[in-house]
Amino acid sequence: MKLAAHLCEQRVNQVLDGDDSFVQQLYEWGFRRVQINATAVNGVDTSKLGESVTRFLTVVSKHPHLEFILQKNEETEPLWKGILQMNDNEGLARKVGHLPKNVSMLLDESKGTGVLATSWPAPPQEYEIGYAGGIGPENIRQVLANVVAAAHGRMVW
Repeated sequence: MKLAAHLCEQRVNQVLDGDDSFVQQLYEWGFRRVQINATAVNGVDTSKLGESVTRFLTVVSKHPHLEFILQKNEETEPLWKGILQMNDNEGLARKVGHLPKNVSMLLDESKGTGVLATSWPAPPQEYEIGYAGGIGPENIRQVLANVVAAAHGRMVW
């Protein structure tokens, strides 16, 4: 089983500042996935996300055995778009439009508040994604049908 740590507040700020000390502990505790909740509702100052790209990718590159999950929404766009716009010249990411192998994105426009998405976009070919936001026992069947339709045969989570 792949345990996923969900980082908020100061732990996200540490990672965005390039400090991987807590991330290293997570691996030692058995976690293999780390969700970075870089949103204001999760206690993160989002005004400098774009400036954190290189530092975040440095942490990612030090921990190839961990999967880092970024929330992909309008608020976190400076971070994820900055990563996608980097290329191999920086030595941290793959070609433009791709994520490092150990980074995926979680489509959650509710930013962790549990609001059901109004649409389920198709996954891009360049990287892996998952879907979240307001999914529960009362709507899981319909959500899964929508996600399967949107995925067009691609593996998603």
